Amino acid sequence: MDAAPADFRAGPVQLCVGECRPELRARSAQLYSFVTPTVLGLSPSRGPESGGTKVTVMGDNLGAGSSVNVQFGNQTCEFFG
Repeated sequence: MDAAPADFRAGPVQLCVGECRPELRARSAQLYSFVTPTVLGLSPSRGPESGGTKVTVMGDNLGAGSSVNVQFGNQTCEFFG
């Protein structure tokens, strides 16, 4: 999991269509900032090696972004959002 640098500040989003000339540029009125997902806990904390255990991941900002990908080691998990 990668996070935005700590000194990353909130700011407006600039959108350009084609070339980024002033007449083709739009700027958001609201400020945008990145948030860092933080895992605070897992439940249950253990399960059989054979797998199949449903795990609840608890934390902050876990739904940020356009997609969610959950893995334990190199095993991709099915996500129920």
